[in-house]
Amino acid sequence: MRVNWFYGHEEKDSQGMLIAESFVLLNLPRSGSSFSRTVIQRIYMERFHRRNPLIPVSVLAGALGLQKKLLTKHGFPMNFRELMLPNLQEGNKYQRGQHGGWSQIPRKYLNREVVSIIRNPYERTLSGHRHRWWARHPILGSDVLSAEFPQFPNLSFDDYLRFQDLGLARRMPNGQRPDANVGPQTVQFIWMFFKNPKQTLETLTDEYLDSDRIFDDIADVTFLQNERLSDALAGFLKRHGATDDEVRYVLTHKRVNASKSDGAKQDTTWTPKWVSYVREKERMIFRILASRGFFYTPPLTSVG
Repeated sequence: MRVNWFYGHEEKDSQGMLIAESFVLLNLPRSGSSFSRTVIQRIYMERFHRRNPLIPVSVLAGALGLQKKLLTKHGFPMNFRELMLPNLQEGNKYQRGQHGGWSQIPRKYLNREVVSIIRNPYERTLSGHRHRWWARHPILGSDVLSAEFPQFPNLSFDDYLRFQDLGLARRMPNGQRPDANVGPQTVQFIWMFFKNPKQTLETLTDEYLDSDRIFDDIADVTFLQNERLSDALAGFLKRHGATDDEVRYVLTHKRVNASKSDGAKQDTTWTPKWVSYVREKERMIFRILASRGFFYTPPLTSVG
């Protein structure tokens, strides 16, 4: 019988990168990592439960935290762990969280395959607006919000994209807007997946973003596509020894932590201006994903 484990996946939870016995999962926000984390954690916890059936399920259900440390201390080895890491991105008051980057992986784990979930940059933009993490934890100061967005936090999609653009400096290592024509997803992507993200961002130029040097500077990361995540994750875990039953579990598990509005009116009409904004400012991501065989069509726009 399958055991029901309970995990939370909101930003308030203290969760780090997931380190399994043969791979490391990095969690790119709003990409599908919550689904991946949930099924991987449950697979490993059930494996542990089968090896140690006398340990109460109530203890195992919380084994990613203190209980896990106690279990390991008393001779019950766990084959995966959550690694808590400082948040590298500026402008975020949360010191530790679930979105550690490749450059933070301890050296002893770099011989394992590193995997992450990627998503259509247009859809990630839309998901970010709907999820409204920015409304609860604004990256801009109150003075800027009052001057530029007096209606905050009730931002239209158009205002949200301008809000993100104004907050870009807070995501940079030096706190200054970059000279390059770059968007927030690209800055985050560099923090997450580049070998030397701080150095890359400090010297960022348009010439660099359009060059092939980006392919040398990105780390060796396997990307699974959000749009076919169940199949992609099942295949990945199969390569890493998942049983047929575990593969079926991945394929039949419902998606988790889907974007939802907190009640504010959502205006998510794409205009040619904002399609161009995402296409141009996040062009580095599109180039890297295209090199992996992932191509994305711009969304339909309203007239005008």
